[in-house]
Amino acid sequence: MRPLIRLGAILGGYAFALLLAWAAVALHALATEGSAHQASAGMTSFSDAVLFLGVMGLAALPPTVLAVRWALPWCCRLLSALIRRST
Repeated sequence: MRPLIRLGAILGGYAFALLLAWAAVALHALATEGSAHQASAGMTSFSDAVLFLGVMGLAALPPTVLAVRWALPWCCRLLSALIRRST
């Protein structure tokens, strides 16, 4: 696979994770509207932040695994070249 296609797949995966997290927070905000939401705005904001980070973290795992998998051979070659050069 060409490097630009790989980079596009990784960046697209992160963009999808960002949109998914934003949608989860938006749905949560719609589901929890009301007087309790107004009275404890700080706690609600914190729960929105935790929800966003949790969904983003889980949804960003596949592109991160792809990035590590595709970068691993390059990193191994670089590390072995550095080791050979230092000895």
